[in-house]
Amino acid sequence: MKKLLFAIAVLCALLACVCNPVSAAQEPEESIEELYEILPPDAYAVLDGKLTCDGTAGELVGVESLLSYLVTAAKDGFAAMGGQILRIVGVTLLSVLCSLFSRGMNSEKTAELCERAVGLFGALAFFGIFYGSLSGAIGWCADLSSFSRGIAPILGGLLLFGGNTGTATAGATAFSAFLFVAEEIASGFLMQLIAVLFALTLVGCFGKRNLTEGLFSFVRTVYLTLLSLLCTLLGASLGLQGMLASSADTLAARTAKFALGNLVPVVGGTVSATLGTAAASVSVIKSTVGIGAVVTVLVLTLPQLISLWYLRMCFSLCGSLAGMLGCAEITRQMKEFRALFDLLMATVAILSILFLFLVTLLAKSAVAFA
Repeated sequence: MKKLLFAIAVLCALLACVCNPVSAAQEPEESIEELYEILPPDAYAVLDGKLTCDGTAGELVGVESLLSYLVTAAKDGFAAMGGQILRIVGVTLLSVLCSLFSRGMNSEKTAELCERAVGLFGALAFFGIFYGSLSGAIGWCADLSSFSRGIAPILGGLLLFGGNTGTATAGATAFSAFLFVAEEIASGFLMQLIAVLFALTLVGCFGKRNLTEGLFSFVRTVYLTLLSLLCTLLGASLGLQGMLASSADTLAARTAKFALGNLVPVVGGTVSATLGTAAASVSVIKSTVGIGAVVTVLVLTLPQLISLWYLRMCFSLCGSLAGMLGCAEITRQMKEFRALFDLLMATVAILSILFLFLVTLLAKSAVAFA
């Protein structure tokens, strides 16, 4: 008997030497505090003190709240873009007057040269207005990337708390891919793409309009198609991997609960029931964090989208005005700048919808210990 006790003591000592000490100092409730730390200033003003686990967080995504976000974004967007809209109207009217003046010249070659100069002036002036929106969209991508980098470990930790190890791995992979796409767009790809398309617009000012218009449309269509396909594949991959991983995690957790409740005497049933209660708590906290992430993306995205829409609508109206006055060159430029705004709006919308899908899928995954 003494030899057996000695052997057990030696075995425990060896295990203590080779095992790493671990602790669980962090509680699931601390995830909400971590979320507050990574919120952008605009989102923090909306969410401050409202992310609680007693159900009040649901009011943040109610119909009244969503309409409030939309109205606020519309007001802020108009206030920010009011000066830009006046500049678009002014440049359009000046370009139209110069174009009509050049047509009254006696020399046909001089009139054609003046009209091309007017087109070049209009393109450069319009791009100066457009550049502010382009910088805003790139900054939005950078902000979304920073927020994604902060929310990913929070959701991953909550999944691990609930026993969803496979789902946490799949979610980490999906967020890594999303961060790669968003950061590549923000770090220079979108700027380079816009530079190529604007170069085609400038080339069109000197003739060959049919060729440049076709190439312009082709490049823009290819970009939007590839971005949509990539985001669709990423969302589908997480959905399928998460479904399989969640099933495997639930099977493993229920097996462990059954073994714990039936094989461990006296305390096994109590511990098993405690795990079920903890799982419900983790589920509520995970949903609260998911609501906070959704509201944050809405607060970041709605002003950006509405501002882009304001300017796009102004370009469209001014293009129609130029067409009514017979200025085909200004109308063509307005059409191409409107397409550039469509490209920015599609980029912002696709990335934001994909982010919301990833967050919702991870936040609503069933807790394995439940």
